[in-house]
Amino acid sequence: MECLWDIYGIIILPNEYLLGVKMEEKREKFVRLAEQRVNRALNDLRLIGNLSNRNAYSFTDEDVKKIFRTLQKELDQAKARFSDADGMSAGDFKL
Repeated sequence: MECLWDIYGIIILPNEYLLGVKMEEKREKFVRLAEQRVNRALNDLRLIGNLSNRNAYSFTDEDVKKIFRTLQKELDQAKARFSDADGMSAGDFKL
């Protein structure tokens, strides 16, 4: 890598180097946050699955359909946001 020095003795790095570092930092941040958030979502999905215990909870088939319809809709919207910057959440879930 070719570096230049300014009149104060400070190294001037080429723009390609700076962009590469910034892109790597963005990648590391994405990976770190994606792993945390996906693992948290997986854990929450397992907890939702625990609600299927009829000895502990009372629910209707319509409740179950509404839960999974809402989850699928949010998942589809999240997936679309990776190709469409206009995707937004529809709000909080309520039974």
